[in-house]
Amino acid sequence: MLGSTAYFAHLYHSRERGLNENTNGHMRPYFPKRRDFEKTSDERVREVQDKLNDRPRKCLVWRTPREV
Repeated sequence: MLGSTAYFAHLYHSRERGLNENTNGHMRPYFPKRRDFEKTSDERVREVQDKLNDRPRKCLVWRTPREV
């Protein structure tokens, strides 16, 4: 073992998954809920990934994930 502790969020407790919920919110304008990703090209996913990775984040002291 690595000597680390694992925590699991409870079902339907989104407040326990803050980073995940925040990231989902950033993705919603590009990919609405219930979107069929089988119909989404890899190129489009990479486009959105690049946009999100080039977006400054307050928690990163206004640096982008790509910079960090």
